[in-house]
Amino acid sequence: MAEMPLFLKKSRDNCQYKYEMDPNKVLLPKAALTNEQLYERLNEYKEILSVIRHFMKKLLYYMKDTPTLVGVSDAEGNLLEMYGDEMIKDHMKSLGIRTGVCFREEDIGTNSISLALEEKTPIQLIGEDHYHTYLHKSACMTVPFYDLSHQNIVGTISIMTTSDFATSFHMGLLSSAVDSIEREIKLRRQNKTLNLLNQVMMNTTKNGVVMTDVQGNIIEFNKAGETLFGCKKEEVISMSAENLEEISSYITAVLKEQQEFKDCEVEVCSSGKTFICLLDALPIYDEHDNMIGALAQLRDITDRYHLENKIIISEKLSAVGKLAAGIAHEIRNPLAAVIGFVQLLKENRGEEQQTEYHLKIINDELQRINHLVTQFLMMAKPVKPTRVRTNLYKVIEETVQLLNSQALLHNIKIILTAEGNGFFLSVDEMQIKQVIINLIQNAIDAMPDGGKITISLKRNFDKNKVEVHVCDEGEGMSEKQINNISTPFFTTKEKGLGLGLAICHRIIELHKGSLNVFSKKQEGTNFVISLPIG
Repeated sequence: MAEMPLFLKKSRDNCQYKYEMDPNKVLLPKAALTNEQLYERLNEYKEILSVIRHFMKKLLYYMKDTPTLVGVSDAEGNLLEMYGDEMIKDHMKSLGIRTGVCFREEDIGTNSISLALEEKTPIQLIGEDHYHTYLHKSACMTVPFYDLSHQNIVGTISIMTTSDFATSFHMGLLSSAVDSIEREIKLRRQNKTLNLLNQVMMNTTKNGVVMTDVQGNIIEFNKAGETLFGCKKEEVISMSAENLEEISSYITAVLKEQQEFKDCEVEVCSSGKTFICLLDALPIYDEHDNMIGALAQLRDITDRYHLENKIIISEKLSAVGKLAAGIAHEIRNPLAAVIGFVQLLKENRGEEQQTEYHLKIINDELQRINHLVTQFLMMAKPVKPTRVRTNLYKVIEETVQLLNSQALLHNIKIILTAEGNGFFLSVDEMQIKQVIINLIQNAIDAMPDGGKITISLKRNFDKNKVEVHVCDEGEGMSEKQINNISTPFFTTKEKGLGLGLAICHRIIELHKGSLNVFSKKQEGTNFVISLPIG
C-alpha cells in the first residue's frame, strides 16, 4: 500500500484531533455566500466561467461513459457552478452542497478543493482518502487555475465521480483542460486590452480610418471616418468599400494588386460639405505575410488647403504689384526719352539731320518697350510647349555651336559632355534652346575675364530623369541672390531686365521639370535642369 502524502495525513489528523469530527457523521457546510454576494461573484467570474464551461463540456463529452460532475470554485473555495451527471448532483445536494457554499476543512472535513487551494497543486481524493466514510465510494479531483498574467490562483476546477470509475487518466485529462483554460483566459484578456487600446487609438485619432477584409468588406470604421463620410459605423460595417466612392478605387488596387498609396489628395463630400484629405492606403498582412485586408487612412487638410490657397492668392497679388511696379519703372524711362525727343522735334522743325537722329532714338526706345512687353508676356503666360521626341544632346549641341563664337570673343571655352546615352525626351526644342541660351549668356556675363563653361548631361536612373548641368567659373552668388534669382525684375546686371531666369523657370515647369541653382561666392555657379524621361 502506497504511503499517505503528508498533506493528506495532516488533514485527516486535523479532522480527528483538532476538529474532533466523527468519521461516520454527515457534516453540512456552514459557510456560504449570500444571494447578493453570489450574484456579484458570478458577474466577476462571468468571462472565466464562460471559458471553463466551453472546455469542460468537451471534457464531459469525452467522459460520457463515466458519471461525472464538474464543480468550479473561486479562490476562497466558494462553489460558483456545478453541472454534469444529475445523480451525482442530487447526491451533492443531499449533502448540502450547492452553489455559494464554501469548502472549508473545519466545516466538512478533508476535501480536494480546500487542499488544492492550500497546497497550490492538483489534488485527488479517491475512496478512503476521504476522512468521512459516506464519501468512501466517491472520487474527487481538483486542479487550481491561475491568472497567468499575475501568477495568482483565481479558483479551482473539480470533477467528481464514483471511486469505481476513477483513474489517474481523469486527473491528467482535467490538468490538460485547465492548462487550455488558463491560456484561453490570458489570450482573451490580452485581446480585450488590445481591443480597448485599439478603440482608444481609433477614436482619439483625428484621421479617418477604414479597414477591410480581403474581400473588401469594411471591418473597422472610426469616429473621424464617420465625420468625413457622413455615416455611422454600424451603417457601413460588413458593407463593401465600393460604397465609399471617394476611396474605393484605391482599396481595390490595394486588394487586387497589393499596391501602396501615400499622400494622395482626395475630395470627400458629405452633407453638402467637401473635405480635402491626404489618403494613405496599404495592404495588411498576417504573421505569415498573407494579405488579410486593406487599411485606408485619411488626414483632413481642408483648413490647411484653404489657408494655402489664401496665401497663394495673396502672393499672386503681391507678385502682380511688384510686376506692375517693375514694368512701370522700366517703361517710364524710355517713355520719358520718347516724350523729350518728340518735344525737341516740335522745336527743331526743318532740321532734317537732327530730326532723323531724334527719330532713330525714339524708334530704339519704342523697340525697347516692345521687347520688355514681349518678355513680360512670355513670363506671365508662356506659350504651351509643343513637345516632340527629340535628342536633347543634339539640341544642346546646336545651341553651343550657335554661342561658341560669342564665347570665344570673351575668352571663354564651352565644353559639352554626356554620361552614357538615352537622352531622347519629349520637349519643345525651341523653348529648351531658349533656356540653354539664357543660361550660357548668364555664364558668359559672369566671367568678364574669361574662363570655362561646362555643360554635362547625366541620366538619373533612380528618379527616371535627365539632368543638364551648366557650370561656370564666375564670381558666384550670395544666398540672397540665389533666393531671388527667379523673382521677376531682380537682376545684378546693369542693363538686365531681370526676366530671363523667371522665364526659364516657367518653361521648365511647363515641361514638368525643375531648375535649381547651386552657387557660392568665388566658387562659380551650377544650374541644374531636371527633365522627366518619356
